[in-house]
Amino acid sequence: MLKKLEEKVLKIINDNAFEGNTCLISKSSLVAFINEKLVDENTIDNLINSLSASDYIDYIVTSRKGEIFYCITLLKKGKNYKEVKKREVGAIKNKILLAIVGAVVSFIVGRILLILFK
Repeated sequence: MLKKLEEKVLKIINDNAFEGNTCLISKSSLVAFINEKLVDENTIDNLINSLSASDYIDYIVTSRKGEIFYCITLLKKGKNYKEVKKREVGAIKNKILLAIVGAVVSFIVGRILLILFK
């Protein structure tokens, strides 16, 4: 399970990936996209390392004109993260719906039994 900031970084990478596989993005751009007050460039390094260690991405660090860029390749887990997240949300919605339907049916059955055995 990914942390909130890791999810944001992975979403940014997925959104900016060329042909669904690779992404070239600067460290300062990631900080700007995340738009969190507590995120700085060192935090970005830790997030990228964490995603790489969890086999979501593979990356190479390069610099151009003093700015650091990441060349990121999405791995299988990284590409499928959106779909897995959608399925998890769908499963939660189904469980909530099932609980509501169960409560309604239970209420109706309770009322019927109350009428029958009164």
